[in-house]
Formats: sequence, C-alpha cells, structure tokens
Amino acid sequence: GHVRVYTIGSSCADTYDTISPTACNTYTSPSGKVKTTTQTFNDTIANAGGCDSVITINLTINLETTSSISPDVCDSYTSPSGKVKSSTETFNDTIPNAASCDSVITINLTIRNSTYDTITQTAIDTFTLAGGTKVNTSGTYMDTIANDAGCDSITTYYITITNRIHVDHTVSSSGTGDSWSQAFKTIDEALTCVNMCNSEAEIWVRAGTYTPSNLPHGNRNSTFLITNINTQLLGGFNGTETASSQRNPATNTTILSGDIGVSSDATDNLFHVLIIQDKRSYSGGEEVMNSDFTVDGFTISGGNANGGGRYGHNGMFVYESVGAGVVIISQGAGRVISPKISNCVFTGNYAFKGSAIYARVNGGTCGSTYENCIFESNSCTYGTVHNDGMSGTVSPTISNCVFNNNTCRTSGGGIYSAAYAGTSSPTIQNCVFSNNVAANGGAIFNNGYNGTCSPSIINCTFYNNSALSAGAVYNFGGSGTCVPTIKNCIFSQNSAAGVADFKYSEFYNYLATPTISYSSLQRTSDEYSAANLNSLNSGSDNIFGQDPSFTSTTDLDGSDDTWRTADDGLMPASGSPVINAGTTSGAPTTDIRGAANSGNKDMGAYEVGGVVVP
Repeated sequence: GHVRVYTIGSSCADTYDTISPTACNTYTSPSGKVKTTTQTFNDTIANAGGCDSVITINLTINLETTSSISPDVCDSYTSPSGKVKSSTETFNDTIPNAASCDSVITINLTIRNSTYDTITQTAIDTFTLAGGTKVNTSGTYMDTIANDAGCDSITTYYITITNRIHVDHTVSSSGTGDSWSQAFKTIDEALTCVNMCNSEAEIWVRAGTYTPSNLPHGNRNSTFLITNINTQLLGGFNGTETASSQRNPATNTTILSGDIGVSSDATDNLFHVLIIQDKRSYSGGEEVMNSDFTVDGFTISGGNANGGGRYGHNGMFVYESVGAGVVIISQGAGRVISPKISNCVFTGNYAFKGSAIYARVNGGTCGSTYENCIFESNSCTYGTVHNDGMSGTVSPTISNCVFNNNTCRTSGGGIYSAAYAGTSSPTIQNCVFSNNVAANGGAIFNNGYNGTCSPSIINCTFYNNSALSAGAVYNFGGSGTCVPTIKNCIFSQNSAAGVADFKYSEFYNYLATPTISYSSLQRTSDEYSAANLNSLNSGSDNIFGQDPSFTSTTDLDGSDDTWRTADDGLMPASGSPVINAGTTSGAPTTDIRGAANSGNKDMGAYEVGGVVVP
C-alpha cells in the first residue's frame, strides 16, 4: 500500500533502528504518537536521505504514585522533600518514586508543642525535680519530662537550698526566703516549703501580725498548718538577727492571729490559728528524727472554735469546736508525737474544748511540752488546755506557765485532762493558776472516766480561782482511775460557790484519791476528810490555814507588767511560812522564772532568793 516516488539521478535507502525509552505516565514518539502504556511498536519518520527511518520502540511506561500520611510530631516537621513546617496543616509533597516518577504525598500534619516553664523554689536540704533528679545545692537546673501532649516539658528551676527560712510581712514582695533581704512575705509560703519534707528546718518570723493566707476549706477553716515534724517556727525577731539566740519575743511581739474578718468581731474569726499534724507514714525511718515540732516566741490570739462541723487534713478529721489557738493531732497505733510550745502567749481565744491548745492522738502517744507560756483571758467549755486521751495517751509536761483570768462554762478553767478509754496524766510544775473560773475545777479538772487520769502537780500556786465545786482542782475517777499527786503547792483564796472557807473551795474528789503533801492549804487540818470528798489521802507535811504572805495580790504580774519575773505579786514575801517548807524529792531544780533552788525547796511556783540560771 505504499507509493514510492523515485527521483532520477539520486540514491535513497530506508533505515532501521530500535530504541527502548522509559517514561512516566505518557510517551510521545518521534513522529508524535502518544502512548500511555508499556508496548512495542514501530514509528516512522524521514531519515536524512528523505527515505523512511523505521524505529522499533520498546516502550516502558512507569506511573506516578500517590499516597497520604498523617504525621503527629512535636514542634516542627520536615517533609520528605525537605519542606519545614511548624503548624498543623494539610499539604502535598512530591519526591521521586522507585520508578523515578513523581510520588505525590498528601500530608495531614499535626504539630504538638513542647512547653516551657520557670520555677523559683526554696527547699530544705534537698529538692527533687519533676524528672526525679535530686539536687542539694543552690543553682539553676534544667529538667525535661513529657507533657500531656507527649512532647517535652522543659522547666528551668532556680533552686535555693537552705534549712532556715525568713519571714517579714513588711517586704513588698517575697524573695527566696534564705535571708532577711530575701524574706518571704507570709508564713504560709515558709510552711509550704518546709512541709514538703521532714528535714530539719527553722522559720524565723519578724515581729508583726500574721494571718493565714491559704484557704483550703473556706475562710474560717484556713490555718497555719505544720506537718514537717522537724520544723522550728520561731517568732520574736526584729529582722537583723544572724542567730536565733539574738531574738527577743518580749520586745518583738509576733502575733499569729485568727482575726481575719471584721476587726474585733470574733464571729468571723478562724476556727484554729495553728494546726500541728504528724502525718508520717512510718515507712521510711521518719520516726527516728532528732526533733519534733517547735513553736516558740509567739502570741496566739483570736481563734474562735465555735463551729459544729469537721473537715479533713491529710486524712485526719479536725472538729471546728476544738483548739482555737493550737490543735495537735495524729493517729495510729505506736505513733508518738511530742511538740514543744514555749515562750508563747495565748489570749482571746474561744473553743468548746481547748481554747488555747487541744491535743489528741488516737491510738498513739502525745508527750507535748508547754513551757514558759502565758494563758490569759481565754474562754471555753472544757479546758483552756485540753488533753484528750481518748483511745490513746496525751500526757504533756506543762512547766513554768501562767494560767490567769480564763473562763470555762463547765470544767477546767486552766487545764482539762480526760482519759476516755485512754490515758491523760500530765506533769504540771512551776505553774501559776490565778483568777480562773469554771463550773467545776476552777483551775484544773482531772477526768479518769473509763481510763486513767493521774497527773503530777508539783510546785504550783493556786490563787483566787473559783467554781461552783472545787475552786482549784476537781478529781473524777468514776469508771476509771484518778490518783493525782499534788506536792509543794500553795492554795490561797480559792472559792466554791463564792466561799473561800468551804469544804470544796480547793478540791472535790469523786471516786478519786489524790495524794496532797508538802503544800500550803487554805483551811484547818480537820476540814479535809474522805467524808467531805476533799481528803488529802495520807498526804503529809502540809501547812494548814496560814497566809502564804504573797508580795502583792493586787498586782500579780508586778510593776513591769510581765509574768515570770522577780516582781510578780505571787512571790512569797520574806518570812512566809512556805519558804523552805517543800521537798526536793521529785521537785524541779528551778522555779517559774528559771531561778535555781535556794536551800530547801519552797512551796509554790516561786523560789524566794533563787538566782535565775542564764
């Protein structure tokens, strides 16, 4: 079917060739044929001589590929072709496939972000970063963990390691707390720091008035909370000291106040100013630390525990009706807690139980020490200091303290100790009880019901306390044991039902057998008998019906208006019958002022002629 045209006078020859091209998707032959599949075919074009050039084409067609991926990455993404993306989006990316054709990739990209934070933290002894690294020196640290998006959470920590924290309410803003110039502004900040561990720590608080700023349960349930048993909370600083011995709580008054609302309106005050809670697990040797909660050098006032509810602190309930000043709580068999509260003034507090201090350790033991404290003008229903031994043991040592002008509607104007299926047998020594009022036990009520309440009351002075029954000490042993020991004490002008010379003016013993010896008693010896429920129970060496000859009964804290000093009114005057009339057996070696014994032991809280031990 070809028509050949011959040109006279020239020679022409067809040519033949074979090629094997490879193409992507389509191929256009030399003559313009378009092919989209792999095949072998002939293609003809004119050669250089004008004749046919027949080309056999072994064609390979490779196809472009498409795919999609959905990478989920942190911060940034580099596509297969090298595109860099930093935000979530959908885009196409093209690279060669295995056949060297285009591989078009649809990329559904999700970008998640790393997070960055900066934390400034003051810690006691050591601090554990979020990633688990422990540091024990001050410095700047970087820590990386996974955040909620699964990306890096990178935190820069500025850590200050110390065992002494300074608090100064006058600073404009809080620093790191490790010096006066870097003081925290609030006590709560310091307590948050020390409560993270059980290492030994001191909190130095500059003079001023402080109220809690944490509100875990609402305003009135806010409180200063100490859970690190090795904390020493110290007041009385002027903001320049470099040693705790340089402070002076008497001149640098430091107040922990419950008056958080309308000034002088108690109805909106805190239920508890301070809570001391032992929350140790006893699983890591925490029970063998060197110290145990110290609170020293504060005035604690304005607590009003008049509530009817309860709330939880670290799994332990605290009732809103107890411990307006301080609550001490713990629980668990074998648990031992021994806080020391010293050189403090408790005034203007109210509670149903324990307007100043309430202590209970359910199943364990509380051996607190209350030393050199003043309890004055508090009001309650049961005890300015309430030792609740229910199902445990609460037997504090109360030394060199003054209980003055406290009022309890029911029992124990100064101290109420209750057994309640447990033990409460405090040691009370070198204390003054004056002008306290209760319905029963104007100064002290000892309740052995269903347990044991047998305190030791040594070298105490009871003056002008009043009650309907037992102006000074009421002892109750019904269904339990109440066997107090009263020694080297002075009882003067205490009254029952308004009468000082009455059989219950000093004592009332209901199924209780106190032993009262080496003491100065208000009435004549024949007035004390089992029949009168005020028996001395074979106590000996007492003085009966003699005036102890106090220095002054009109100015009990003396001209310096400071209790526990040489000019106190209840210091016996020269020639008093109580001088050298006590016994040194089992008696303290110093008096309420810290003065050493002079000669034989005097009766009462004051040692005449004693020299204060530095």
